Amino acid sequence: MYIRQVSISILEAFIIGYLYAVEVNKLEVKEVAKFDSFNDWVAEYYDLKASTAGWKNNILTHCKGDEKAAFYEFLKLYDAFWE
Repeated sequence: MYIRQVSISILEAFIIGYLYAVEVNKLEVKEVAKFDSFNDWVAEYYDLKASTAGWKNNILTHCKGDEKAAFYEFLKLYDAFWE
């Protein structure tokens, strides 16, 4: 994976592109199905009442708008999500 900058917003765009490619090409990737629940998992992790803001916005808010810190927070949460 290559992204030009350590930024959760750029990472989100990459992930959305990947998920779109999987859908368009009708690929069966078991991790994609589980990733659908990541949004709710992040909201629950941060003890939020709703997940409607999306995982990126919830992580970014937690990191006080710091894109780089939020990127690394995503990596930590992503690992915990798969455990």
